Amino acid sequence: MSFSTIVIGGGVAGLSAAWALVRRGERVLVLDGRSAAPRASLAAAGMLAPSFELGPDEIPPTASVSPVEKALGDFSRQSLAQWPEFAAELEEVADTSIDLQSGGILGIAFDGRDLDQLRLRYRAMADVGAKVELLSADEVRAAAPGISPAIVGGLFAAGEGQVDPVRVIDALTNAITRFGGRIVTGIVTAVQHSGAGVEVMLASEPAPVLADRAIIATGARNLTLKSLRGEAALPAPVRPVKGEAMALSLSALAGPLPFVVRAPGAYLCPKADGRVVVGATQLEDRHNISVDQKAVDGLRAHAEKVAPCLEGIAECGRWAGLRPGTPDNAPILGPAFAHDRRIIYALGGYRNGVLLAPAMAQLAADGANSSDIHWPEAFAPARFAVPKTLARAVG
Repeated sequence: MSFSTIVIGGGVAGLSAAWALVRRGERVLVLDGRSAAPRASLAAAGMLAPSFELGPDEIPPTASVSPVEKALGDFSRQSLAQWPEFAAELEEVADTSIDLQSGGILGIAFDGRDLDQLRLRYRAMADVGAKVELLSADEVRAAAPGISPAIVGGLFAAGEGQVDPVRVIDALTNAITRFGGRIVTGIVTAVQHSGAGVEVMLASEPAPVLADRAIIATGARNLTLKSLRGEAALPAPVRPVKGEAMALSLSALAGPLPFVVRAPGAYLCPKADGRVVVGATQLEDRHNISVDQKAVDGLRAHAEKVAPCLEGIAECGRWAGLRPGTPDNAPILGPAFAHDRRIIYALGGYRNGVLLAPAMAQLAADGANSSDIHWPEAFAPARFAVPKTLARAVG
């Protein structure tokens, strides 16, 4: 059987693209290589936080925003605005909740230095139209009684929030299959042009799988791509960035912690099922998902500093995942070959893969069906290509 589109990758980026395509009536196959590259989606906290996730943790007073950072901020806010409709349609088809919470995110400060950073972030976010508000210490404690009395102020971003990424993955899986899509486990070894379409090689199968086109959403894993004429694919340099997190079992915390809290050293995400997810570490170029218990102990200590009501609460899990980072930590979106849209990249969401899923999926699905689509230049694969003159000089 031939497919309209093969989506390579079963994380939130790949499944969201597949969901967008099956809703348009396409025959879609998702190849989920989870054994080759553990999904970042299932290890994520699921924050929808453009005001806090974008930009450096410490913003210099004279910081200037690069074109890529500006484009990523705009794209993130665009995707955030798509989440309510995306969630409603997905929940209706899958007949389940994905725990979308849009009540806001609270950043807190413990000292003057932290507060200066929040003020800088406030100005940066207010300048682009984000709904942000600086809060006094008393206002923070009134909004979230479980927060430490030692805080000196806060920053509240209205309309931002979180989803449960495990529920999102489950809902996407159900919705795709209900619309006739197929999802199978398989490790892809190569993708290449074949006639008017593409063929995808699997480690477990002698014959390739055929389709009109392919979308590459492989997370932190690289693939071999080939054209009919031996043309080199545009680069998609992704690297694994390990992150560790944990969860506490707190069914009674809805009052003390009514929304996501961001603080130096940790974030706290209270979920509808009674868990509070605490994260996250960040370790470059790590390829394993073993948990460093000492590092996660440190996350717990930070969390208890932020919210003393967490002290002594039982844990319900520790885990790790691999985020797909890129050289500029922005996604890679667009055709893998300069003048051919049969193979499309939709990967590199890094820390914002869940947040960016609706917008990335829409672009990938539009691009798979139209040559007139405008791909964001800031996310184009060509930005990582070595100019031919430089390549000749180096060679």
